[in-house]
Amino acid sequence: MVDDRVNAMAAEMSTLGPCEFHFTPTSMLRAVALLQLAQRHPQLDENHRRFIVTFVEHARGFFASCPTVLAVITEGDRQAEAPLRVHYRTRGSHVHCRVFVRASAEASALAGEMTFRLEEWPTVRALLGDPIDDDADPAGSPGF
Repeated sequence: MVDDRVNAMAAEMSTLGPCEFHFTPTSMLRAVALLQLAQRHPQLDENHRRFIVTFVEHARGFFASCPTVLAVITEGDRQAEAPLRVHYRTRGSHVHCRVFVRASAEASALAGEMTFRLEEWPTVRALLGDPIDDDADPAGSPGF
């Protein structure tokens, strides 16, 4: 059923010409910011990533005479930098995690706890990426 819809959409769209948008400068900057945020999603595929990069590059051309706007767009290019740490401990058939997130340098760290079945842990770990403290002993952490 999904393949039928994909094929039907492809056939329908093949009859259309290019789509043209006209953005106000503010709307263009908002679209860039939203796409840069979307680009940080861990499951974004390469086709969508290329679309975002192309869109943002066109926006840079539009804002070529606006150095402050270009600086803000460049800041948005950086990968998510919210400090995130994950401490974990295996207990029997489960992995208990304590996640620490600091939204900004001025903010206090927020913490939350999650429990995963041991067989789920490799998938969860792959999604989290680098912020996992393998060598940290969370036993000293309050509530852990």
